[in-house]
Amino acid sequence: MTLVVDCSVALKWVFPEEGREAALDLIGRPMWAPDFLKLECANLLAAKVWQGAVPEGRAIEALEEIAGQAGLQWRSTSAYVFRAQRLAMTLKQTAYDCLYLAMAIEEGLTLVTAGSRFAAAIETEGSYAAFLQRLGGRS
Repeated sequence: MTLVVDCSVALKWVFPEEGREAALDLIGRPMWAPDFLKLECANLLAAKVWQGAVPEGRAIEALEEIAGQAGLQWRSTSAYVFRAQRLAMTLKQTAYDCLYLAMAIEEGLTLVTAGSRFAAAIETEGSYAAFLQRLGGRS
């Protein structure tokens, strides 16, 4: 089964965070992500540098590792933007987060996320819960 992964999962591939083992278990499985994931991860990695949590060189390496992840296929963000906007308004979540859910819905795939607030919003709106799997959990 092909999965859609978001930035909350991708960052766990490169940093020792809670849920890292579950994220690493996804490597090698067929995964899709919108090309926006690279920009979102770049932004979060830059923030880690500004905060002094990660050296600049490690942030650059981490983004390269994420972008080159085996099994991860990139899809154009533009194909999912309009659905992401509608989902954002319905779920009261960012269109950025909803982009991943939009991809899962449009392609009939399962979104894997470590974002607990985002997952809770999806679960509250029952019609989208079938497209969700919490990292380390089941759909």
